[in-house]
Amino acid sequence: MTIPVNKCNAVVITMASRLKLSNTRDRADALLEEATKAKLTPRETLEFVLGQEIENRNANRIRQAMMSAHFPFDRTIEGFYLSAQPAVDPGQTREPSRMDWVAAGENLALFGPPGVGKTHLAVGFGQLAILAGHSVRFYNVAALVAILEKAVKDDALEAKLRELNKPKLLIIDELGYATKPRTCSFSW
Repeated sequence: MTIPVNKCNAVVITMASRLKLSNTRDRADALLEEATKAKLTPRETLEFVLGQEIENRNANRIRQAMMSAHFPFDRTIEGFYLSAQPAVDPGQTREPSRMDWVAAGENLALFGPPGVGKTHLAVGFGQLAILAGHSVRFYNVAALVAILEKAVKDDALEAKLRELNKPKLLIIDELGYATKPRTCSFSW
């Protein structure tokens, strides 16, 4: 006895839904059609469907992490034109691109005059950290100081500092241009 394809797909969709395999649930017909056209064995079909689920979840994780990071724009390390900045040694971008320093909890400081690409590189390193599975949050120092001042005013500084300590990588941009506001009630 052969089960009709539509009935089979309905069973797969129900099972995928119960297992919270949303990509498989939403694309069951297309995935099974593709596996059939490619004449995949049952084992290959299972690997294909589960592989698609993993790819979809990873893409969603990356998309969510990029949004949560609050980058001011989308930049990559590969998009940094070293030829436009001859003062930057290519090795200075290759070494940190390995992300060993993030995993080790070390700091990376980018120094230079305005317009040389420090923010571009910071965002690029942040995106690499996300791809490596680390959580990232980007702040402009002026915005960060305002957030901390509000936390002091609301008697919530400790909670805010715990929140700021959650990401594996915290990027603070334009720190070198910051001055302590006269009304600042915390020290740095």
